[in-house]
Amino acid sequence: RVLFRSWRSYNGGDYHTGIDIARTSGSPVYATANGTVAALTIKYSCGGNMIFIHHNVGGKYYTSVYMHLQSINVAKGTTVTKNTVIGYSGGGSSTPWDRCTTGPHLHFTLLSGLVGTDYRAWSSTFYSRLLNPRSYVNFPALGKSFSDRITAY
Repeated sequence: RVLFRSWRSYNGGDYHTGIDIARTSGSPVYATANGTVAALTIKYSCGGNMIFIHHNVGGKYYTSVYMHLQSINVAKGTTVTKNTVIGYSGGGSSTPWDRCTTGPHLHFTLLSGLVGTDYRAWSSTFYSRLLNPRSYVNFPALGKSFSDRITAY
């Protein structure tokens, strides 16, 4: 497990707890794996619309978090697959209530265990459970773009 949290100076400074994926506003966002929507946060002042999804992959539990969404397509308790459009990306002028975004993108966080069941969001345990998404999810190399959702990068 790789602790994935780094300091950034934007907006007075804070810890960045995931990766940012450039997306135009209104682009579909898919669940990273099969799971159940555990929680939604609507129009939070730092992170905007957020979705928390619980996953069981190979007998291990994970939570994926999707932030800066323009809109959400799922409800708490919804069962999702990797082909479910859970929402649409936002950021920038498309999410004026979200003061922690500099432009259109998706912020993606991955944690071990189940947020909201094993521990609370934004608690010290939350930060200690952060994983490097690149070690668990199929992403292109840094600086490269997605060509599709199926290619192994």
